[in-house]
This record gives sequence, C-alpha cells and structure tokens, in this order.
Amino acid sequence: DNKELLLQNRKNVGKLEWGWMVDYVRSAKEYRAEEISGRRDDLAPLTEWSKYDSNKYSGQVDGTYKLSNNNKVHITLH
Repeated sequence: DNKELLLQNRKNVGKLEWGWMVDYVRSAKEYRAEEISGRRDDLAPLTEWSKYDSNKYSGQVDGTYKLSNNNKVHITLH
C-alpha cells in the first residue's frame, strides 16, 4: 500500500523563475516467503517474513535567473 501527496507551485517574475514543492509519502508493506531454499515448512517469525510502515516528508525551493540568452543561474534548496 503506497500513498503520496505532492503540492507544487511555479512563478515567473521577469528573468526569474522560481517555485516550491512539498511531498509526503506513506508506505505500508508486508512480505511473507512461502518457500525458501527448497524448504517448505513452518516459517520462523522474524527470519522469513517482514512488515513495515514508513512516512517520508520532503520539500524543495528552487529558482533560475536568466543572465543572457545562453546563460542561467540555478539554485536549489532541499
């Protein structure tokens, strides 16, 4: 199970283009091996199955300034 929410905004002001982004990811995973190395018997807990939940938050602000037709300066902050 995986859920993601992404919010983003971009702006242009003259020679400056800038924007921000906020991201949230929620993951819930479960894994169980039915057969390991040709063996098919009762699986021992914590050795042949796993389950985890995780939350990830991230954000970014960036901007690009046009110096000339051939040159730009770009800055990114995470």
